[in-house]
Amino acid sequence: MKTLVKIWIVAIGLQLIAGCATRKEVVYQPQQPASQMIIVQHPSEPPALQTETIPPTPDTSYIWIRGMWEWRDGQWVWAPGHWESPNPGHEWVPGHWERTEGGYVWVHGHWR
Repeated sequence: MKTLVKIWIVAIGLQLIAGCATRKEVVYQPQQPASQMIIVQHPSEPPALQTETIPPTPDTSYIWIRGMWEWRDGQWVWAPGHWESPNPGHEWVPGHWERTEGGYVWVHGHWR
């Protein structure tokens, strides 16, 4: 009986290892807003930013946060920009994709 259990564990372990070795893309998205990081391991870089038609501002103090490419369901998908309430005394630093070894890392926009 113990031998059967060991064979079963080894068989499942080999399937898990084989499944990990054949993945072509990996996306990590921690849930904590302060440390959010998205890593996409994919051979193609994100497409060029799209031109957006900016809708009227809800208030003259709001700033426009441009759209960005997101990695969803195995493809690049455009997420449109939006208006955001300002953070007085700070300036907005836009998010961007940075090339890293084996993929791209999304660096979130933030107030500085």
